[in-house]
Amino acid sequence: VFEELNRRKATVFFHPTVAPCSMDLITDVPDSVIEFPIDTMRAVTSLLYGGTLTRGRDTKFIFSHAGAGVPLLAARISGLVKRNKRLAEMIPDGPLAELKRLYYDTALSARPETLAPLLQLVTPANILFGTDTPWGSMTVAETAAGLARHGFSPEDLRLIERDNALKMMPTLQR
Repeated sequence: VFEELNRRKATVFFHPTVAPCSMDLITDVPDSVIEFPIDTMRAVTSLLYGGTLTRGRDTKFIFSHAGAGVPLLAARISGLVKRNKRLAEMIPDGPLAELKRLYYDTALSARPETLAPLLQLVTPANILFGTDTPWGSMTVAETAAGLARHGFSPEDLRLIERDNALKMMPTLQR
């Protein structure tokens, strides 16, 4: 599947879910609070160390919620190659380079504690405006306001709010 997506130069959006084995683990805490970020990190790490990201150079991967814990744990995730030569050989440019070429949306993430680690990993050219409306706790207006408060330049804000998506999906310009 990923080989065909790459051949088509596809844009692939990942949104987490909850595995049946991880449902109802903490009383009164919705599964999505813990399991969605873990599912995202698991997906990114699997694609990275399974070689999919390296082989999929023409695929544009977008991960929701600013990549969940990926930016915060990028050094930990990428550190495996120091201990495993086989993994290092599979990822010739290094894991961090692969994580930096991914795209991340702003759903539930237009907050300083989420944007700061993301901006340590990528530039605004890899960030896309996104919301989880109507399910998420941040509205479209709150997401836009959070981005504006963060202090992005007008040029970077335009990239995030519009131009990055149009570049990835030019047919939206019609």
